[in-house]
Formats: sequence, structure tokens, C-alpha cells
Amino acid sequence: MVPSHTMEGELRPSKCLPSLLLAEQTMQHLLADGDVFSTPTSRRSANYQPSIWDDSYIQSLPDGFLGATHVDLWENLKEEVRNLIDYDHKQNNIVELLEIVDALCQLGISYHFESEIKNVEDFLVRSFRNESGGFNINIINDVRGLLSLYEASFLTIEGVDDLDDVMEFTTKHLSNYLKEPLLINPLLVEQIRHALELPLHWRMPRLHTRKEITKLGCLLTTIDDIYDVYGSLEELVLFTKAVDEWKIPEIQPLPTCMKIALRELFNIMNDIACAFSTEKGVDILPYLKRVWGDQCKSFLVEAIWYHTGHIPTISEYTENAWIMIGAPLFLTTAYCLSEELSIEALNSLEFYFDVTLYSGMISRLNDDLGTSTDELQRGDVPKSIQCYMNETNVSESAARDHIKHLIIKYWKLLNAEYFSNFRLQDSCKRYTLNFPRMSQCMYQYGDGHGKPNREIKDRIILLLIKPIPLN
Repeated sequence: MVPSHTMEGELRPSKCLPSLLLAEQTMQHLLADGDVFSTPTSRRSANYQPSIWDDSYIQSLPDGFLGATHVDLWENLKEEVRNLIDYDHKQNNIVELLEIVDALCQLGISYHFESEIKNVEDFLVRSFRNESGGFNINIINDVRGLLSLYEASFLTIEGVDDLDDVMEFTTKHLSNYLKEPLLINPLLVEQIRHALELPLHWRMPRLHTRKEITKLGCLLTTIDDIYDVYGSLEELVLFTKAVDEWKIPEIQPLPTCMKIALRELFNIMNDIACAFSTEKGVDILPYLKRVWGDQCKSFLVEAIWYHTGHIPTISEYTENAWIMIGAPLFLTTAYCLSEELSIEALNSLEFYFDVTLYSGMISRLNDDLGTSTDELQRGDVPKSIQCYMNETNVSESAARDHIKHLIIKYWKLLNAEYFSNFRLQDSCKRYTLNFPRMSQCMYQYGDGHGKPNREIKDRIILLLIKPIPLN
């Protein structure tokens, strides 16, 4: 699918990937001129700071809750929660319902009760309106109810104004409570502050990540550095061609380290596809090849901009950005590895689902808000903020406001597609939400990937290292 523009920087999917044509044309031009590969190569440095992690965090965490006894207990507890939700719903116990849903979301286990929570959210929005369509004044005095209604409002979709009104109403009154924090419980004040900073729907839940997706992240980070820092333009053309053809060049002069990266990429992807074929009888390798080819062409487009000094328009940038951030790569791979995948589903796979574009755009724009300043200092190409500033001659502050507006627009489009797309399995649809949530987590306080700070370290420890106590 391709992006087509509907507003400055906003995309909607259509039928091809025009942003990758620049990569194709450059590859054809340079490969036709063999002399360019005899030019001495100068390499730049990104000046990355030393890692904040050490080996004490690289360990297997034991899981003592996989036996039959615990599995039975788990199923019984889930049924008890469903009964609680059903009872409070029938009894119109609004406060109790809000507290249950909030607790499930905070614990990161709400995905077990998605249909029940959706029914509750619809019920809550109706409950807080009066006969004239306005809001019951009593809700202002119910701080917990106001907070839960605020969280529900972020399920808004494009073209539906009901939840936009709820978001505006609850944000206003919750902000007022923060101006007089002594009037309410200090813990509630902290909850409100966190919610206004980052709503639950935009946060990263606690999930067990597939080891294959982890391998994907390691490969993508390494190959991204090859394009951003190490490779000359001529070498990157050869590297991209090798990925596109899925074979290591034997004659062309690629550095040894780049050949090693290619070998690892091919071996890992081939192993993943082979294991899945043995288990499911489905060949996913052609799809993995396709997404890696598109990913590297997208990286090449940015490398061409860097080596030619080109500052893209915001439209040029966004057409490439959702691919470059890795959304098609991660989400298509997750789709191919899903438990529910069948040959029929794979044969009907589109490149790419609308949710892939929306998910990728949110992630890329979040990344830009957090990293563009540091990346420019390292000599990288302009990001969406600088592209918009250059094109419209506005201040950085105004450009950042515009990017934040686009993020909200894309969340609405993603929500709409999430609730209406019945072709995707639920597990895959959750990936489309968790991908941008990850970017909110990583880049909210700056460059959490290239220049991590104390905030992102604490978040990663809480998310992945420290278990939730069960007693």
C-alpha cells in the first residue's frame, strides 16, 4: 500500500510505495557505472555514548508459574473477573466498573478482557451524559470516574466527535484538580499527573515478546547503523541490492563487516522461516524477504538525502518515514508468525495493511520529537520537525505542535482501523497498538535508544526486569 496525502504530513494508504522509487533509480544508476566503486571511502562516526547497561541485566528470569496448577488458577481467576464485570454492569455500579477496568489496564492484563472492557466503555460514555447530550455535573465531583472517563476517551476515532468532547471535558477538569492538589488524595494526584502526561491507551503494557521479534530488533538496529553511519553511498547500494536479491555478493567490494551483517540476516530469517514451515506447513520466507527489501530501500532513501544534502519536504519525508521506522518489517513479521496464521490468510496478505502505516507514522513522529535534536548534532539528516520548519518557515515550537497534532490524528485513524478491521487476528492487531506505544515509552523523555537517560532505564527495568509480585 502507499501513502497518499490528505493534509500536510498526513498520509492514507493506497497501492504502491513511491518513496522507494528513489532508491531503485539510484541503485540502477550507480550499478551501471562501475567506476564509482573504486573511489576511496571515508566513514563518519555517530559519537554514541557508552551503554548504560552491563551484563548483570543479561540473564534468564525464572518463571515458576507455568505448571498445571497455576494454569487452572489463572483460568479460574479470569472467569471471576468476567463475572465481576458482568455483575457490576448489570447493577449499574459505575464506580466499581471504573475501578476494575482501571486495575486491569494498570496491571497490563486488560488484553484478556477486551470485549468486556469495550462494552463497559460504551456504557460509561452513555452513563455520564444527560438527556440533552451534555455531561452530568455530578461527574466533576467524582475524581476517579472523571479519570477513567478520560482514559476511555483516547479510544476516539476520526470522524466521531463524542469521545473528542469527553477528552476535552475530562482534561479540563482533571487539570483543575492539579491546580488544587490538597483537595484530593496524594496518590490520586499522582495518577492524574501520569494520565495527563501519557494516557493508558498510549502506554506500553507488560508483554512476553517473541524471541524472533527480539532478533528482528537487534538486526534492524545493526543494519540501521550501517546505513546511518558506516557505509558509503556506493556500498549501501550494493548492500541494498544484496538484500533485495537475498544473496551475498561474491565479487563487488563490500567490507567484511557488511558481509557478516548480510550473512546473519539471511541465516536468522531463513531459520525462522524454516522452523515455522516445519510447524505450520506455511512458507513465510518470501514475505520476510519482501519486508527486508523494502526496509533497506527506505534506509537507502535517507542515505541518498544525506549524501546529496537534500532537505525533503514534509510529504517526501512522511512517505518514507513509516517504512524507515520498521513498522512494515515488525508488523508483517508478527503477522506471519502469529499462531492463527493459515495458508489462506497468508495468500490474502496485503502489503501493507492500513494499520501498518498509521502505526508506523505515530512511531516515527514520536521518535522525531525525542531524537531529532541529538541526531542533528551527530550530523544526521533533517527529521519531520526540521522538514516542516524548512518548508513552511515556522519556528521549531510551532513545528513540534504540528507534529503532535499529526500524532493525535494518526491515533484516531489507527483506533478506527483497529476496531473495524476483521481480517487481522486479535494478536496481530495488538502489535499495531504496541508498536507506537513502544515509541511513546522510548522517546517521551528524549532519545531513549541512542542516548538513554535515567527515565528510560527505569522504565525498561520496570517493564522487563522486575516481576509483578503475586503475593
